[in-house]
Amino acid sequence: MDDQKLYTNEVLEEFKRVYGERKYSKIKSDIEASKKSKQLIHECLTKRLYPPGDQIVACVMSNFKYSFAKGDTLAAASLFLFKDWIDVCTRDNYYPFHQIRQIEIEILNRIYKMSANTALPILKESKLYK
Repeated sequence: MDDQKLYTNEVLEEFKRVYGERKYSKIKSDIEASKKSKQLIHECLTKRLYPPGDQIVACVMSNFKYSFAKGDTLAAASLFLFKDWIDVCTRDNYYPFHQIRQIEIEILNRIYKMSANTALPILKESKLYK
């Protein structure tokens, strides 16, 4: 495990490779269009908050479409929301890398604990889990 990098892009690329561009793009557009995702990002931006990883996963799961999704789908959706938060909230504000990394680890840990048997190989092999 490299403590100086994020794994989000690698996990999302693995998801795209396994499930295809169509599913990847559909999940990405669902998250970008979600009112709850936009609300979370807006709240974080205006209050300068770090969303805990559990809050990002819960936000995704509050969408009926993802409430009973497989672990890989939930991981992709949560990481898309995480990336959106990074793109919007870190544009004008400084957030230390270790805090951003901690959010990613929390997301991946939560997803892995929920779906260890069906997780993408990259999640199983990343050794990010406690």
